[in-house]
Amino acid sequence: MPQDFYRSGQAAKQLGVSSYYVRRLCEAGAIAAEVTAGQQWLIPGAEIARILREGVPDIPVGPDDATASPGRASIDETAPEELPEGLLTAPSDALIDAAEEVKIVEHGLKKRRIEKDAEEVEDWFRERQRRQAALEAEEREKAEAAVAEHRRQRWLGDWIRYALRSRPRDAPREIELEIYQAVQAALAGLHPDQPRRTTQRLVDAAVAKALRPWKRQKDIRSAIESTPHRLPSGLNYDSEWASLKQRATEAAATSIAKLSVDATRSEMEQAAWLAVQPVAREYAHWQSCRNLASWITLPGGTSEENEQAGQAVREALVRLPVGASLQELQRAKDAALEPFRAAIQRREAAAQECEEQDRRERERARQRADVEGRVDQRLSYHLWKYIRELKAEGEIEFDRHSGRSELESDLKGRIRGKLLAESLATPAMSDHEIDDRIDALVDEHIEEFIKD
Repeated sequence: MPQDFYRSGQAAKQLGVSSYYVRRLCEAGAIAAEVTAGQQWLIPGAEIARILREGVPDIPVGPDDATASPGRASIDETAPEELPEGLLTAPSDALIDAAEEVKIVEHGLKKRRIEKDAEEVEDWFRERQRRQAALEAEEREKAEAAVAEHRRQRWLGDWIRYALRSRPRDAPREIELEIYQAVQAALAGLHPDQPRRTTQRLVDAAVAKALRPWKRQKDIRSAIESTPHRLPSGLNYDSEWASLKQRATEAAATSIAKLSVDATRSEMEQAAWLAVQPVAREYAHWQSCRNLASWITLPGGTSEENEQAGQAVREALVRLPVGASLQELQRAKDAALEPFRAAIQRREAAAQECEEQDRRERERARQRADVEGRVDQRLSYHLWKYIRELKAEGEIEFDRHSGRSELESDLKGRIRGKLLAESLATPAMSDHEIDDRIDALVDEHIEEFIKD
Protein backbone atom coordinates (compact mmCIF):
# COMPACT_ATOMS: atom_id res chain seq x y z
CA MET A 1 0.00 0.00 0.00
CA PRO A 2 1.61 3.38 -1.01
CA GLN A 3 2.60 5.77 1.83
CA ASP A 4 0.69 9.05 2.34
CA PHE A 5 3.51 11.56 1.60
CA TYR A 6 6.92 11.46 -0.07
CA ARG A 7 9.83 13.89 0.40
CA SER A 8 11.32 15.29 -2.77
CA GLY A 9 14.25 12.85 -2.69
CA GLN A 10 11.92 9.86 -2.21
CA ALA A 11 9.64 11.14 -4.98
CA ALA A 12 12.61 11.52 -7.29
CA LYS A 13 13.57 7.86 -6.77
CA GLN A 14 9.97 6.80 -7.50
CA LEU A 15 9.81 8.92 -10.69
CA GLY A 16 13.35 8.25 -11.93
CA VAL A 17 14.46 11.93 -11.99
CA SER A 18 16.62 14.10 -9.78
CA SER A 19 15.34 15.61 -6.55
CA TYR A 20 16.22 19.04 -7.96
CA TYR A 21 13.92 18.38 -10.90
CA VAL A 22 11.14 17.37 -8.48
CA ARG A 23 11.61 20.56 -6.43
CA ARG A 24 11.47 22.66 -9.59
CA LEU A 25 8.17 20.98 -10.54
CA CYS A 26 6.81 21.63 -7.05
CA GLU A 27 7.89 25.28 -7.16
CA ALA A 28 6.31 25.68 -10.59
CA GLY A 29 3.05 24.09 -9.41
CA ALA A 30 3.30 21.23 -11.90
CA ILE A 31 3.07 18.78 -8.97
CA ALA A 32 0.58 19.09 -6.11
CA ALA A 33 2.78 19.38 -2.98
CA GLU A 34 2.92 20.95 0.49
CA VAL A 35 5.76 22.84 2.19
CA THR A 36 6.61 21.97 5.80
CA ALA A 37 7.68 24.38 8.53
CA GLY A 38 11.26 23.37 7.71
CA GLN A 39 10.73 24.37 4.05
CA GLN A 40 10.65 20.74 2.86
CA TRP A 41 8.40 19.62 0.03
CA LEU A 42 5.96 16.79 0.81
CA ILE A 43 4.23 15.15 -2.15
CA PRO A 44 1.06 13.01 -1.66
CA GLY A 45 1.28 9.35 -2.64
CA ALA A 46 -1.77 9.79 -4.88
CA GLU A 47 0.09 12.47 -6.84
CA ILE A 48 3.08 10.15 -7.32
CA ALA A 49 0.69 7.41 -8.59
CA ARG A 50 -0.87 9.91 -11.04
CA ILE A 51 2.51 10.99 -12.43
CA LEU A 52 3.57 7.36 -12.85
CA ARG A 53 0.41 6.79 -14.91
CA GLU A 54 0.56 9.99 -16.96
CA GLY A 55 4.32 10.59 -17.14
CA VAL A 56 6.66 13.15 -15.55
CA PRO A 57 5.74 16.64 -16.87
CA ASP A 58 8.26 19.14 -18.18
CA ILE A 59 9.30 22.08 -16.06
CA PRO A 60 7.16 25.01 -17.21
CA VAL A 61 9.18 27.72 -19.00
CA GLY A 62 8.43 31.28 -17.87
CA PRO A 63 9.30 34.62 -19.58
CA ASP A 64 12.71 34.71 -17.85
CA ASP A 65 13.53 31.19 -19.04
CA ALA A 66 12.84 31.69 -22.76
CA THR A 67 16.35 30.75 -23.67
CA ALA A 68 16.25 27.58 -21.64
CA SER A 69 16.09 24.38 -23.54
CA PRO A 70 12.65 22.70 -23.41
CA GLY A 71 12.04 19.22 -22.04
CA ARG A 72 12.97 17.45 -18.83
CA ALA A 73 16.16 18.76 -17.25
CA SER A 74 18.45 16.80 -15.01
CA ILE A 75 20.90 18.11 -12.48
CA ASP A 76 23.71 17.72 -15.03
CA GLU A 77 21.90 19.70 -17.81
CA THR A 78 20.12 22.44 -15.82
CA ALA A 79 21.60 24.36 -12.85
CA PRO A 80 19.98 27.02 -10.71
CA GLU A 81 20.95 30.66 -11.48
CA GLU A 82 22.13 31.10 -7.87
CA LEU A 83 24.07 28.47 -5.92
CA PRO A 84 23.70 28.00 -2.18
CA GLU A 85 26.38 29.67 -0.09
CA GLY A 86 29.54 27.62 0.25
CA LEU A 87 28.83 25.47 -2.82
CA LEU A 88 30.60 25.76 -6.13
CA THR A 89 27.93 23.84 -8.03
CA ALA A 90 24.35 22.59 -7.57
CA PRO A 91 23.96 20.21 -4.57
CA SER A 92 23.73 16.50 -5.32
CA ASP A 93 20.65 14.42 -4.57
CA ALA A 94 22.44 12.64 -1.72
CA LEU A 95 23.44 15.96 -0.13
CA ILE A 96 19.94 17.34 -0.43
CA ASP A 97 18.40 14.15 1.07
CA ALA A 98 20.88 14.19 3.94
CA ALA A 99 20.10 17.81 4.69
CA GLU A 100 16.41 17.04 4.64
CA GLU A 101 16.90 14.14 7.08
CA VAL A 102 18.91 16.36 9.47
CA LYS A 103 16.23 19.03 9.46
CA ILE A 104 13.49 16.50 10.09
CA VAL A 105 15.37 14.91 13.02
CA GLU A 106 16.11 18.34 14.57
CA HIS A 107 12.48 19.40 14.42
CA GLY A 108 11.34 16.00 15.78
CA LEU A 109 13.67 16.24 18.80
CA LYS A 110 12.49 19.74 19.62
CA LYS A 111 8.87 18.66 19.39
CA ARG A 112 9.41 15.66 21.68
CA ARG A 113 11.19 17.81 24.34
CA ILE A 114 8.26 20.20 24.39
CA GLU A 115 5.73 17.38 24.57
CA LYS A 116 7.70 15.73 27.43
CA ASP A 117 7.78 18.90 29.49
CA ALA A 118 4.06 19.46 28.96
CA GLU A 119 3.27 15.83 29.89
CA GLU A 120 5.28 16.04 33.13
CA VAL A 121 3.34 19.12 34.22
CA GLU A 122 0.04 17.45 33.37
CA ASP A 123 1.07 14.30 35.28
CA TRP A 124 1.74 16.35 38.42
CA PHE A 125 -1.67 17.98 38.33
CA ARG A 126 -3.41 14.67 37.55
CA GLU A 127 -1.67 12.88 40.45
CA ARG A 128 -2.73 15.59 42.89
CA GLN A 129 -6.33 15.37 41.67
CA ARG A 130 -6.21 11.57 41.90
CA ARG A 131 -5.07 11.61 45.53
CA GLN A 132 -7.80 14.05 46.48
CA ALA A 133 -10.44 12.03 44.65
CA ALA A 134 -9.19 8.79 46.25
CA LEU A 135 -9.58 10.24 49.76
CA GLU A 136 -13.08 11.42 48.98
CA ALA A 137 -14.02 8.12 47.33
CA GLU A 138 -12.72 6.14 50.30
CA GLU A 139 -14.98 8.06 52.65
CA ARG A 140 -17.96 7.62 50.37
CA GLU A 141 -17.27 3.91 49.98
CA LYS A 142 -17.13 3.40 53.70
CA ALA A 143 -20.45 5.16 54.07
CA GLU A 144 -22.08 3.31 51.20
CA ALA A 145 -20.58 -0.11 51.90
CA ALA A 146 -22.76 -0.80 54.95
CA VAL A 147 -25.92 0.27 53.10
CA ALA A 148 -24.96 -1.77 50.04
CA GLU A 149 -24.15 -4.84 52.12
CA HIS A 150 -27.45 -4.66 53.96
CA ARG A 151 -29.28 -4.21 50.68
CA ARG A 152 -27.40 -7.08 49.09
CA GLN A 153 -28.17 -9.46 51.95
CA ARG A 154 -31.89 -8.71 51.66
CA TRP A 155 -31.71 -9.11 47.88
CA LEU A 156 -29.80 -12.39 48.20
CA GLY A 157 -32.21 -13.74 50.82
CA ASP A 158 -35.22 -13.02 48.62
CA TRP A 159 -33.73 -14.94 45.71
CA ILE A 160 -32.68 -17.87 47.91
CA ARG A 161 -36.24 -18.17 49.22
CA TYR A 162 -37.50 -18.01 45.63
CA ALA A 163 -35.06 -20.76 44.64
CA LEU A 164 -36.05 -23.03 47.55
CA ARG A 165 -39.70 -22.68 46.60
CA SER A 166 -38.74 -24.02 43.15
CA ARG A 167 -37.90 -27.45 44.60
CA PRO A 168 -40.25 -30.07 43.12
CA ARG A 169 -42.52 -31.74 45.63
CA ASP A 170 -41.17 -35.19 44.88
CA ALA A 171 -37.56 -34.06 45.29
CA PRO A 172 -35.87 -35.01 48.60
CA ARG A 173 -35.44 -32.33 51.27
CA GLU A 174 -31.69 -32.85 51.28
CA ILE A 175 -31.47 -31.21 47.87
CA GLU A 176 -32.30 -27.80 49.39
CA LEU A 177 -28.69 -27.49 50.55
CA GLU A 178 -27.45 -27.99 47.00
CA ILE A 179 -29.95 -25.41 45.73
CA TYR A 180 -28.77 -22.92 48.37
CA GLN A 181 -25.11 -23.37 47.48
CA ALA A 182 -25.79 -23.20 43.74
CA VAL A 183 -27.72 -19.91 44.07
CA GLN A 184 -25.03 -18.42 46.34
CA ALA A 185 -22.39 -19.23 43.73
CA ALA A 186 -24.50 -17.91 40.83
CA LEU A 187 -25.21 -14.55 42.52
CA ALA A 188 -21.78 -14.09 44.09
CA GLY A 189 -20.56 -11.71 41.38
CA LEU A 190 -23.92 -10.18 40.50
CA HIS A 191 -25.02 -6.67 41.58
CA PRO A 192 -28.50 -6.19 43.04
CA ASP A 193 -29.18 -3.48 40.46
CA GLN A 194 -29.17 -6.03 37.64
CA PRO A 195 -32.53 -6.36 35.83
CA ARG A 196 -34.83 -8.70 37.71
CA ARG A 197 -35.36 -10.80 34.58
CA THR A 198 -31.61 -11.38 34.23
CA THR A 199 -31.27 -12.33 37.91
CA GLN A 200 -34.25 -14.68 37.70
CA ARG A 201 -32.76 -16.48 34.68
CA LEU A 202 -29.49 -16.98 36.55
CA VAL A 203 -31.28 -18.28 39.65
CA ASP A 204 -33.45 -20.62 37.57
CA ALA A 205 -30.31 -21.91 35.85
CA ALA A 206 -28.63 -22.50 39.23
CA VAL A 207 -31.69 -24.37 40.54
CA ALA A 208 -31.80 -26.46 37.37
CA LYS A 209 -28.11 -27.26 37.77
CA ALA A 210 -28.62 -28.33 41.41
CA LEU A 211 -31.61 -30.49 40.44
CA ARG A 212 -29.93 -32.00 37.39
CA PRO A 213 -28.39 -35.09 39.12
CA TRP A 214 -31.69 -35.87 40.86
CA LYS A 215 -33.68 -35.33 37.65
CA ARG A 216 -31.23 -37.48 35.71
CA GLN A 217 -31.69 -40.36 38.15
CA LYS A 218 -35.44 -39.85 38.00
CA ASP A 219 -35.40 -39.84 34.17
CA ILE A 220 -33.21 -42.94 34.16
CA ARG A 221 -35.62 -44.82 36.42
CA SER A 222 -38.57 -43.64 34.36
CA ALA A 223 -36.92 -44.62 31.07
CA ILE A 224 -36.00 -48.06 32.41
CA GLU A 225 -39.44 -48.63 33.93
CA SER A 226 -41.24 -47.52 30.75
CA THR A 227 -39.21 -49.78 28.48
CA PRO A 228 -40.98 -53.09 29.33
CA HIS A 229 -44.35 -51.49 28.61
CA ARG A 230 -43.22 -50.93 25.02
CA LEU A 231 -42.42 -54.63 24.63
CA PRO A 232 -45.00 -57.29 23.70
CA SER A 233 -47.57 -57.83 26.44
CA GLY A 234 -46.77 -61.53 26.73
CA LEU A 235 -43.17 -60.70 27.63
CA ASN A 236 -44.37 -58.43 30.45
CA TYR A 237 -47.13 -60.44 32.07
CA ASP A 238 -46.29 -64.09 31.39
CA SER A 239 -44.10 -65.50 34.18
CA GLU A 240 -42.63 -67.93 31.69
CA TRP A 241 -40.67 -65.02 30.14
CA ALA A 242 -39.52 -63.42 33.43
CA SER A 243 -35.83 -64.07 32.75
CA LEU A 244 -36.11 -62.57 29.28
CA LYS A 245 -37.85 -59.49 30.71
CA GLN A 246 -35.03 -59.14 33.29
CA ARG A 247 -32.47 -59.22 30.51
CA ALA A 248 -34.35 -56.44 28.70
CA THR A 249 -34.34 -54.26 31.83
CA GLU A 250 -30.61 -54.80 32.38
CA ALA A 251 -29.84 -54.03 28.72
CA ALA A 252 -31.82 -50.77 28.95
CA ALA A 253 -29.99 -49.71 32.14
CA THR A 254 -26.59 -50.46 30.61
CA SER A 255 -27.38 -48.49 27.46
CA ILE A 256 -28.61 -45.43 29.41
CA ALA A 257 -25.51 -45.46 31.63
CA LYS A 258 -23.34 -44.92 28.54
CA LEU A 259 -25.10 -41.65 27.59
CA SER A 260 -23.68 -38.23 28.43
CA VAL A 261 -24.87 -36.40 31.55
CA ASP A 262 -26.74 -33.93 29.34
CA ALA A 263 -28.87 -36.61 27.67
CA THR A 264 -32.59 -35.85 27.64
CA ARG A 265 -35.29 -38.23 28.80
CA SER A 266 -36.32 -38.74 25.18
CA GLU A 267 -32.74 -39.75 24.31
CA MET A 268 -32.70 -42.14 27.29
CA GLU A 269 -35.94 -43.77 26.20
CA GLN A 270 -34.65 -44.08 22.65
CA ALA A 271 -31.38 -45.65 23.84
CA ALA A 272 -33.29 -48.06 26.11
CA TRP A 273 -35.64 -49.03 23.30
CA LEU A 274 -32.76 -49.76 20.93
CA ALA A 275 -31.03 -51.79 23.65
CA VAL A 276 -34.00 -54.11 24.19
CA GLN A 277 -34.61 -54.77 20.50
CA PRO A 278 -32.47 -57.96 20.53
CA VAL A 279 -34.56 -59.27 23.45
CA ALA A 280 -37.77 -58.35 21.63
CA ARG A 281 -36.55 -60.14 18.51
CA GLU A 282 -35.64 -63.19 20.58
CA TYR A 283 -39.10 -63.21 22.15
CA ALA A 284 -40.71 -62.87 18.72
CA HIS A 285 -38.52 -65.72 17.47
CA TRP A 286 -39.60 -68.07 20.26
CA GLN A 287 -43.22 -67.02 19.87
CA SER A 288 -43.04 -67.83 16.18
CA CYS A 289 -41.47 -71.19 16.99
CA ARG A 290 -44.18 -71.91 19.55
CA ASN A 291 -46.97 -70.93 17.16
CA LEU A 292 -45.54 -73.09 14.40
CA ALA A 293 -45.06 -76.07 16.73
CA SER A 294 -48.47 -75.93 18.39
CA TRP A 295 -51.58 -77.78 17.24
CA ILE A 296 -49.79 -80.04 14.80
CA THR A 297 -52.57 -82.02 13.10
CA LEU A 298 -51.55 -84.09 10.11
CA PRO A 299 -54.35 -84.99 7.70
CA GLY A 300 -54.94 -88.69 8.17
CA GLY A 301 -52.55 -88.88 11.13
CA THR A 302 -53.26 -90.55 14.43
CA SER A 303 -53.05 -88.72 17.77
CA GLU A 304 -49.75 -90.45 18.44
CA GLU A 305 -48.37 -89.39 15.07
CA ASN A 306 -49.51 -85.79 15.68
CA GLU A 307 -47.75 -85.74 19.07
CA GLN A 308 -44.54 -87.16 17.61
CA ALA A 309 -44.68 -84.69 14.71
CA GLY A 310 -45.09 -81.74 17.13
CA GLN A 311 -42.05 -82.85 19.11
CA ALA A 312 -40.00 -83.20 15.92
CA VAL A 313 -41.01 -79.67 14.83
CA ARG A 314 -40.06 -78.18 18.21
CA GLU A 315 -36.65 -79.82 18.11
CA ALA A 316 -36.06 -78.60 14.54
CA LEU A 317 -37.04 -75.00 15.35
CA VAL A 318 -34.85 -74.85 18.47
CA ARG A 319 -31.81 -75.55 16.33
CA LEU A 320 -32.39 -72.41 14.23
CA PRO A 321 -30.66 -69.16 15.29
CA VAL A 322 -32.60 -66.24 16.76
CA GLY A 323 -33.56 -63.90 13.96
CA ALA A 324 -34.32 -66.59 11.42
CA SER A 325 -37.03 -65.45 9.05
CA LEU A 326 -40.55 -66.84 9.08
CA GLN A 327 -39.81 -68.55 5.76
CA GLU A 328 -36.80 -70.32 7.29
CA LEU A 329 -38.89 -71.42 10.27
CA GLN A 330 -41.60 -72.71 7.96
CA ARG A 331 -39.08 -74.63 5.87
CA ALA A 332 -37.65 -76.26 9.01
CA LYS A 333 -41.16 -77.21 10.13
CA ASP A 334 -41.99 -78.69 6.74
CA ALA A 335 -38.74 -80.67 6.73
CA ALA A 336 -39.51 -82.09 10.20
CA LEU A 337 -43.05 -83.05 9.15
CA GLU A 338 -42.04 -84.60 5.83
CA PRO A 339 -41.26 -88.13 7.22
CA PHE A 340 -44.62 -88.24 9.00
CA ARG A 341 -46.51 -87.02 5.93
CA ALA A 342 -44.70 -89.58 3.76
CA ALA A 343 -45.62 -92.41 6.17
CA ILE A 344 -49.26 -91.31 6.20
CA GLN A 345 -49.28 -91.10 2.42
CA ARG A 346 -47.87 -94.62 2.15
CA ARG A 347 -50.48 -95.91 4.57
CA GLU A 348 -53.26 -94.09 2.77
CA ALA A 349 -51.96 -95.33 -0.58
CA ALA A 350 -52.03 -98.93 0.72
CA ALA A 351 -55.51 -98.43 2.12
CA GLN A 352 -56.62 -96.89 -1.15
CA GLU A 353 -55.20 -99.85 -3.03
CA CYS A 354 -57.14 -102.23 -0.80
CA GLU A 355 -60.26 -100.19 -1.34
CA GLU A 356 -59.62 -100.26 -5.06
CA GLN A 357 -59.27 -104.03 -4.99
CA ASP A 358 -62.49 -104.31 -3.00
CA ARG A 359 -64.16 -102.00 -5.46
CA ARG A 360 -62.94 -104.10 -8.37
CA GLU A 361 -64.12 -107.27 -6.63
CA ARG A 362 -67.49 -105.72 -5.98
CA GLU A 363 -67.64 -104.55 -9.56
CA ARG A 364 -66.79 -108.01 -10.81
CA ALA A 365 -69.39 -109.49 -8.49
CA ARG A 366 -71.95 -106.99 -9.70
CA GLN A 367 -71.05 -107.66 -13.31
CA ARG A 368 -71.25 -111.43 -12.67
CA ALA A 369 -74.60 -111.01 -10.98
CA ASP A 370 -75.81 -108.92 -13.91
CA VAL A 371 -74.50 -111.45 -16.42
CA GLU A 372 -75.94 -114.35 -14.44
CA GLY A 373 -79.27 -112.59 -14.29
CA ARG A 374 -79.24 -111.92 -18.01
CA VAL A 375 -78.06 -115.45 -18.79
CA ASP A 376 -80.65 -117.07 -16.50
CA GLN A 377 -83.39 -114.86 -17.86
CA ARG A 378 -82.49 -115.48 -21.52
CA LEU A 379 -81.83 -119.15 -20.84
CA SER A 380 -85.17 -119.76 -19.09
CA TYR A 381 -87.12 -117.89 -21.73
CA HIS A 382 -85.26 -119.38 -24.65
CA LEU A 383 -85.37 -122.97 -23.34
CA TRP A 384 -89.10 -122.66 -22.67
CA LYS A 385 -89.66 -121.30 -26.17
CA TYR A 386 -87.31 -123.85 -27.76
CA ILE A 387 -88.96 -126.89 -26.03
CA ARG A 388 -92.44 -125.61 -26.85
CA GLU A 389 -91.52 -125.40 -30.53
CA LEU A 390 -90.09 -128.96 -30.44
CA LYS A 391 -93.26 -130.24 -28.84
CA ALA A 392 -95.44 -128.36 -31.26
CA GLU A 393 -93.58 -129.91 -34.15
CA GLY A 394 -93.95 -133.39 -32.58
CA GLU A 395 -90.23 -133.95 -32.30
CA ILE A 396 -90.48 -134.60 -28.59
CA GLU A 397 -93.03 -136.13 -26.27
CA PHE A 398 -93.33 -136.16 -22.49
CA ASP A 399 -94.56 -139.18 -20.56
CA ARG A 400 -95.70 -137.26 -17.60
CA HIS A 401 -96.58 -133.70 -16.74
CA SER A 402 -93.24 -132.91 -15.05
CA GLY A 403 -91.17 -134.19 -17.91
CA ARG A 404 -91.00 -130.81 -19.59
CA SER A 405 -89.64 -129.11 -16.43
CA GLU A 406 -87.14 -131.88 -15.97
CA LEU A 407 -85.94 -131.49 -19.56
CA GLU A 408 -85.67 -127.75 -19.20
CA SER A 409 -83.76 -128.11 -15.93
CA ASP A 410 -81.45 -130.75 -17.39
CA LEU A 411 -80.61 -128.64 -20.45
CA LYS A 412 -80.10 -125.64 -18.30
CA GLY A 413 -77.70 -127.53 -16.08
CA ARG A 414 -75.75 -128.70 -19.09
CA ILE A 415 -75.31 -125.37 -20.91
CA ARG A 416 -75.53 -122.72 -18.14
CA GLY A 417 -71.94 -123.01 -16.98
CA LYS A 418 -70.46 -122.69 -20.43
CA LEU A 419 -72.88 -119.92 -21.44
CA LEU A 420 -72.11 -118.01 -18.22
CA ALA A 421 -68.34 -118.31 -18.76
CA GLU A 422 -68.63 -117.01 -22.30
CA SER A 423 -70.89 -114.14 -21.21
CA LEU A 424 -68.53 -113.16 -18.38
CA ALA A 425 -65.59 -113.24 -20.76
CA THR A 426 -67.51 -111.00 -23.13
CA PRO A 427 -69.70 -108.70 -20.99
CA ALA A 428 -70.70 -106.68 -24.03
CA MET A 429 -72.67 -109.59 -25.54
CA SER A 430 -76.14 -108.48 -26.52
CA ASP A 431 -79.32 -110.42 -25.75
CA HIS A 432 -79.53 -111.52 -29.36
CA GLU A 433 -75.98 -112.92 -29.23
CA ILE A 434 -76.81 -114.75 -25.99
CA ASP A 435 -79.90 -116.22 -27.61
CA ASP A 436 -77.82 -117.46 -30.55
CA ARG A 437 -75.35 -119.16 -28.19
CA ILE A 438 -78.23 -120.75 -26.30
CA ASP A 439 -79.58 -122.15 -29.56
CA ALA A 440 -76.16 -123.50 -30.49
CA LEU A 441 -75.59 -125.10 -27.08
CA VAL A 442 -79.10 -126.57 -26.94
CA ASP A 443 -78.60 -128.04 -30.40
CA GLU A 444 -75.50 -129.83 -29.07
CA HIS A 445 -77.45 -131.54 -26.27
CA ILE A 446 -81.07 -131.80 -27.41
CA GLU A 447 -80.35 -134.81 -29.73
CA GLU A 448 -79.82 -137.02 -26.76
CA PHE A 449 -83.27 -136.29 -25.48
CA ILE A 450 -84.90 -136.64 -28.88
CA LYS A 451 -83.32 -140.10 -29.48
CA ASP A 452 -84.41 -141.22 -26.13
